[in-house]
Amino acid sequence: MTRIRSGNVRFLILVLGSLAALWGCARTGVLPIDLSYTPSAPAAKAEPDVARLTFGVAQFVDNRQQKEFVAEIPWPSGVAQYKPTKLLGAIIAEAVGKRLEAAGLKVVQLGETWNLEPGSLKDNWPDVVIGGRIDQFWATTNTDDTIHKVDADVSLHMVVATPRGKRALYEKGIIGRADDTRFVSYVSQVKSALNNTYSASVDEFFKDSLLMRQLRTVGR
Repeated sequence: MTRIRSGNVRFLILVLGSLAALWGCARTGVLPIDLSYTPSAPAAKAEPDVARLTFGVAQFVDNRQQKEFVAEIPWPSGVAQYKPTKLLGAIIAEAVGKRLEAAGLKVVQLGETWNLEPGSLKDNWPDVVIGGRIDQFWATTNTDDTIHKVDADVSLHMVVATPRGKRALYEKGIIGRADDTRFVSYVSQVKSALNNTYSASVDEFFKDSLLMRQLRTVGR
């Protein structure tokens, strides 16, 4: 009778488990991906001067060359391309709205894009309008071994303005990157890598004290 050492058994189980995970995730073609805002930290409540304002959020302008997909995973059997379940500009706008609501602010989703020019603000829009541009939003990986590295890169440019006098209040570019996390499974981890990266970028934008000072000037 052939005896197998326990160390070899553990190694064999690990290899088989890794292969099973890879086979389960090696789906190719166009795959849906549901992206949702995941707060990186609790939002501080807005000050009374800011809380009295109503915020309108425009859908973001998608400035990427590749607008249909947000991730691409190469496999020996083909390529898996991840397609958001709704327009990326609407997804980012919803994330901004959720971040504002978490701070106790009144939010209206405008349901349309804004070209980021103060002169084009509509008089019937809320006290403050937030819009932006998506310059990069992409995730990919290597497939050199059984443990794969997911790279997620997000670049957003956000603008805050008020229809009162049609003036810009604040604008800033935010870059988010996740490039040091290793996973075996892709279906959930590509999603979490993108969710965490763009959510943290949105949260970072609203931490600037200069933005809060500018918001206090609305209506004065």
